[in-house]
Amino acid sequence: MCCVCFFCACGLDVIKDIYADPVSDSNVPNNDSDFLHRSFEFSVQKLSNANNLGHTYVYYKIYNRNSTLNNEYNTLVGLLSDDTKKATSSTRMIDYGYKELKVKADGIASNDMESVTLSNGSHTVLIRLTKDAEGFDSRVDIDGAYAGVPCRTNGNSFNFFGIGDGNSATADFYKEPVSGDDDAKSLSSSPDAAKTYYVCLFSVFMNYDESYNPVYSPIHYLGQIKITD
Repeated sequence: MCCVCFFCACGLDVIKDIYADPVSDSNVPNNDSDFLHRSFEFSVQKLSNANNLGHTYVYYKIYNRNSTLNNEYNTLVGLLSDDTKKATSSTRMIDYGYKELKVKADGIASNDMESVTLSNGSHTVLIRLTKDAEGFDSRVDIDGAYAGVPCRTNGNSFNFFGIGDGNSATADFYKEPVSGDDDAKSLSSSPDAAKTYYVCLFSVFMNYDESYNPVYSPIHYLGQIKITD
């Protein structure tokens, strides 16, 4: 997953380069029903002037109204088109309630999870939040290697309605989001439809300045998927 090496920051060069976007997309899902297009796939390039404390993080948020997602998306992407405001995009994203995507290397029932992070270097990433067909399981792959099962901040699966395996031991991990969940703060009492949710992903690169204060890049939109029963 990620390897943190303690290395002294290199001053203003770090700050200058931290705002470069290291992410390039290879598949950006847009509420696709075709399981072949429901994975988030992207690559990350090394920022040459950033130190070894820098990492790329993946953030997500759950909605039950697509209009709410689109309104927040438009605000966030609008910040990226303004050079005087794009540095604030990460703060606005977090203010909207986006959370770091988690992964469990030992399966959804494991108590051990960590954030999906990528060290400052060249990486390829595939994230499939839900099981969409046989052979297309929920998974996180980094540099072609299986890293684990993606999960929410509460440890639950994005397969909100189960995966039909009849395993009662893991049933508690397959639950719909509810009002009050910290990763679903925009849930509406008037959803688009019953048992229908949307999950939107962004990435952001974070490093530290010479005083070890965190400094963030502008966010990068990775896509969104629709999850139904």
